[in-house]
Amino acid sequence: MEAFPAELEEAVKKAREEGIRQANADAKVRSDLLERDWEASKQSYELHLDSLQAAVAAAEAQVAELQAQQQRVSEQTQNLATRAFTTASTSRSEA
Repeated sequence: MEAFPAELEEAVKKAREEGIRQANADAKVRSDLLERDWEASKQSYELHLDSLQAAVAAAEAQVAELQAQQQRVSEQTQNLATRAFTTASTSRSEA
């Protein structure tokens, strides 16, 4: 009977140490899972960002091409108007 309090104290100490060890192991597992989940989310967002940046670059290239086409059409329109005016003026002078 005299050894019972010492044995009880030793059992409590071992149980506490085991509980702490198990809690630390569980926390490590949860931490690792959260880190993996974060890395997967981060990678997904980075891929999505890359995709959006590519779409923006393609849209910018398309806008530049449309602006170039608009410039060419504007120049052609001016040339046609000049020719029409010149032709009309020449026709009136000959008449």
